[in-house]
Amino acid sequence: MTSQLDHNRGERTLLSAAAPGSAAFIRSNVSARACRRLHPFVSSLFRAALFITGPALAAQDAAPVPSSPPPDDFLWKAERARHLIGLPGIKAKLDGELVLTPNEIMFTTPDHLTIINRTRIHALSAGDQRIEKGGRLGWLGRRAIPYGGGSVMAMVTQSKVGLLTIEFRDSSGRYHGAVFVLPKSEALRASALFSSSEGPRAIEEPQPPCEPGFVDPSTIKVSTVVAPNVALPAEYRALLYERVVHRLLADKGFGRVYRDGDRSSAASCRASKLTLTVHEFTKGNAALRASTGPLGMFFLGITRLRVQLVLEDHLGQVILDKNLKAAKRGDSESLDIADNIAKSLRKKLRKTPAHDPSPKSITSTTNDLDKEN
Repeated sequence: MTSQLDHNRGERTLLSAAAPGSAAFIRSNVSARACRRLHPFVSSLFRAALFITGPALAAQDAAPVPSSPPPDDFLWKAERARHLIGLPGIKAKLDGELVLTPNEIMFTTPDHLTIINRTRIHALSAGDQRIEKGGRLGWLGRRAIPYGGGSVMAMVTQSKVGLLTIEFRDSSGRYHGAVFVLPKSEALRASALFSSSEGPRAIEEPQPPCEPGFVDPSTIKVSTVVAPNVALPAEYRALLYERVVHRLLADKGFGRVYRDGDRSSAASCRASKLTLTVHEFTKGNAALRASTGPLGMFFLGITRLRVQLVLEDHLGQVILDKNLKAAKRGDSESLDIADNIAKSLRKKLRKTPAHDPSPKSITSTTNDLDKEN
């Protein structure tokens, strides 16, 4: 299976790996030769010293080395930022260093360096969210406290963090929405330093005439999320888009999935187009829901989202027009509401011509790296 993914999209990924010429490899060979030349008694002492210091030296070699030091002209830097979703080829919940320079944004981990040229970025937005300090394990531990003690602990174990959303297009015009978790003050600082605050706009490329029989029914293009009359935070807009794309990619019945703005000839001749319009959003409060018991299940702090999905064929005829609703109640994570909508959407689309339950073998034109998020 081949891919039309353009790897030179304004970001670069560098992989580091140990090689036979590493310090540990050379040291072990030198040590072995030295031992063979020494007197047996001295050799035994030398081997004992290596036995004691070896683990420490090995630990030094195994320590992660940043892919690249931060540039001297950086405007802002967050030494610990957690990638939630959106960067091609970077897994979710991966920690790294996020740096903003006059010309680019860099995300560095021990194994990767991702660079996004600033001219490709449409918006950089700051938000906030309450999350469980101990992650999933902390949530499970709190739920195990008897007699409602876990609900009381929710106000203490949950803290407010910053969310930084970077919306950009790659060198082929494809839209991406990357979301990071970091201290709230850092997210606000980064957003203030970035001059542009406009959100993404759907890009409709002129469609050349398609050859007869070229359009595959199981091809779909996903337009960017729009919310014309709703104050939708950028992180929810990006999460909703990325979750929908990932859910469709994970289903082999959708033969090809194209992002908004894709300039490839195949994308312009896609069989159908999916448009997502948000008509209702309430942010809610996860800590309030978790700490108020039954009230949090039905009344207080509920996060709500209502999205209209419209699926059109390549001639502009409406195939499907549905409203999807989701709500996060009780002790649950508010950001997960985007994935709830994505699951419901995929279920609806499976009943349309855009889905082939037994797709033929085709050449993929989707971004395979999207599947790692």
